[in-house]
Order: sequence, then C-alpha cells, then structure tokens
Amino acid sequence: MTFRIFSARPGAPIALAAMLAAAAMTLATPAQASSTGVKAMLDSVVAGIKRSPALGVFDKMGLKMQVDGILDALGDLHAGGPEQKLPAIRLRYTMMLDGLTAKLAGKDPTLLSKVEATREPLWQALATPAGYRVVAGPPKRRPQFAQNR
Repeated sequence: MTFRIFSARPGAPIALAAMLAAAAMTLATPAQASSTGVKAMLDSVVAGIKRSPALGVFDKMGLKMQVDGILDALGDLHAGGPEQKLPAIRLRYTMMLDGLTAKLAGKDPTLLSKVEATREPLWQALATPAGYRVVAGPPKRRPQFAQNR
C-alpha cells in the first residue's frame, strides 16, 4: 500500500519522515534507540563543525584533540577503570562544550542550537557502556608493554 502526502507546507513530508523514524526507534530497546538518535544528532553536529566558518582550522584541531581525550578517558572507564573518574570526565566534557558554544555565539546560531540540543543526550549516552559503544564504537584496547624490572 502506498500513501501520498499532500501538504501546503513544503517541509511536511520531511517532518513526517522524522516522526516515522522516531517511532521506529522506539521499537528498539530504549537505550539502543536513544543512543542511535544521539548518534544521528552527533553526526549532524560534526558535519556542521566541519562546514562552519565560525571556527578556524586550529579551533577544529583543538576540539578534535579534546574530543579524542574525552573518548579515550570514557573508553578506559568503560573497560574497567575506576567509576570515581566519571565526574572529572564530565567536567572536561562540559568545559569543552562551553568553550565551543562561546566561539559559536553570534557567529553560527544554527550550529550553536544543535550543540546545545545534543549536550545532555550525548553525555547520557556516553556515560553508559552500551551507549558509548553505539556513539563512539568499541573502547580502544591499548597495547600492553612488558615492564622492565
């Protein structure tokens, strides 16, 4: 059966597609659905950062280094590290996004709103091992080097 959508609003079919995608995600497990939605939001933010003229090359490189450091710390935590490090990682995450929003303020309001909308859902996903795997992939295993005694 095929349905045709007619609307006076040009964005209505897109909005309907978004609602259907959201409904399909609710059929998955709640953690998986929310992490998958966050992954899509994150991909949109990353694409916006790459295209944004509000951030210079060095800003983007510095942001990439901060993101990599936070993901490495969370990967270590989810691979069996001490749980008390989570608040410190959250502080790094918050400070990174605060710096990003300060640079975007007044220069790229669309990207700024995407970053703000993604802030809390992304953290909620990254703070759990299952959400981390969906958003960032499996934690990286570092090679174990023999220690000289």
